[in-house]
Parts: sequence; structure tokens; C-alpha cells
Amino acid sequence: TRFIFIRSFLLFCYSVIFGLSRNGLKRASAIPVEVLEKFQTLKPHIMHIAPQQVQGKVKSIAQYGNHKKDNQISGYGNGISITLADTDTVTDNQVKMKKTSAYSNLGIYAEDSRGSIIKRNQVSGTANTGIYMKDSSYAAGSKQKNLISGNTVASPGGDGIYLQSVNATSTAEKNTSKSTTGSGIRVKSGKNISVLNNSCSSNKEHGVKIEYAQGGIRVKSNRLVSNGKSGILLWKSKATEVSGNTVAKNKGNGIYGYGSVISAMKSNAFSGNGKTQAVYMKGCKGWTNIERPSCKKITAQSTSVTG
Repeated sequence: TRFIFIRSFLLFCYSVIFGLSRNGLKRASAIPVEVLEKFQTLKPHIMHIAPQQVQGKVKSIAQYGNHKKDNQISGYGNGISITLADTDTVTDNQVKMKKTSAYSNLGIYAEDSRGSIIKRNQVSGTANTGIYMKDSSYAAGSKQKNLISGNTVASPGGDGIYLQSVNATSTAEKNTSKSTTGSGIRVKSGKNISVLNNSCSSNKEHGVKIEYAQGGIRVKSNRLVSNGKSGILLWKSKATEVSGNTVAKNKGNGIYGYGSVISAMKSNAFSGNGKTQAVYMKGCKGWTNIERPSCKKITAQSTSVTG
């Protein structure tokens, strides 16, 4: 029995490490020490971690009603990992990781879980994404909503907040994502996701990056300032609404869209962006409606639409 357990555990670690590589994230070269050593998959239960200081990482697998609150986490590997969980809550943690070439660490990692709530956490120093959420077979078709709210992500080695293949209704709101190596908030290959009232500044790539999204995307009332590329990128995506965003001092366009369908784009304010066009749309299909972008100086080139 012990041999089977150890073999199963090693196979699990192997799949996690190489799974990250397949998902476009840098692969870890070693397995960090687990803070929670019990590998339980048979019976869901409720667990609470009291306020404490943790060296290493906190991890839960196949659990119901997980609560991770008021922890101070530092070191190598992933800060908090959640896998195959129901209604898990991660709140008020300080996750300060160490960047090193030996590990590709994530601050908070929710994989294939249902109803994840990630609120008021502070994440910094990760070699990869600050907060990463990905759906697969277990979360497929879930009607439980995900919420990422009130978090601060600073100076990660990848994107600040990254939702990949998330199809359950999800909201990323009131987060601050700054000084990332990637984009402030990134959504890839999902649907029914709202990006609301976030602040994304001084990121190396885009403020908000939406790619290959399948519909139901809302990008509303965000502040996107001083990013290395465009304030908002929409790449081969279907978006319901892009409105009320403040887009300023980005090196690219205010909003750049390629091969996308955007049902409504309105009441966005632009100033001081690097490219001539505040809004640039290329190769878009179907209805793409752009209403009165607000600019400090409006010229014939303030809006450019082709395709």
C-alpha cells in the first residue's frame, strides 16, 4: 500500500510539472517541500489553515470547502496550489516568493477547481504568473462562479492575473496588477469572463490581454496606464462589451483589436498613448461597434478601422 501511495504521488508531481510546460508556463526543475503532507483524494472535507508563517507552499487536492487565510508565505515553488477542489477560498494571504532559475513558481494556482474565490491577497516576486486559474475536465460545465477580487500582484516574472480555458462564469475585479513581465490581466481561450474596475500599470506587455476568447467577455471601467504595448488587446476574440475604460500613456494603441467581434465599444477615455490611433481594429468580422471615443485631441486618425 505504501509503495502504491508513493508511486501515485510521484506520478502526480510529474504530471503537474510537465503540465505547466504544456500550458505555456515555464517548467519547474525540482519539487518544493510540501507544507501539507497528506495526499488525500478519497473523501472531500473541510480544512482551515490558521494565521501562520509558512516557508514553502500550501497545497490542497480534491477537497471541499477549503479556506486559506491570513498566511505569510515565502520561499520557492508555488505559493498556494489548489487542485480539483470545490468552493475553495483563498483570502488575505501574503505570498512573497523568491525568483530563481531553478523554479518556475506561481503565487496562487487554482487548477481545474470549481467555485474558486481569491480575494485580498498580496503576491510578489514570482518567477511566473502571480495568480493563475485554469479549467480542465473536472471544472468543465461547472455552474459555480469564480471570483478574483481585491488582490495586488507586483513584479511577477509572467502575467499578473491569468485565466486560461476558464468557461465557468468568472469575474476579475478591483485588482491591482503592476510591473509585470507579461500583461496585467490575461484571458485566453475562455468565455463568460468579466474584467471590471482593475488597475493595470507599468506592465511590460498589455494592460488587459484577451486572446481566442469564445464569447461573453466584458472589459469595463478599468484603469490601464503606462503599459509597454496597448492598453487593451483583443486578439481573435468575441467580446460583449468594452466600455468605460481609462486608457493613458501606453506605448501602443489605446485599444488594439485583430480578427475580433466586439458587440459594443463605448465611453472609453484615451490620452497620451504612443500610437497615432486611439482605437485600431483590423480584420474584424461581424458587427464591431465603436461609439465616440473620448480623446484630448481628436483628429482624422484618432480611430482607424480596417476589414
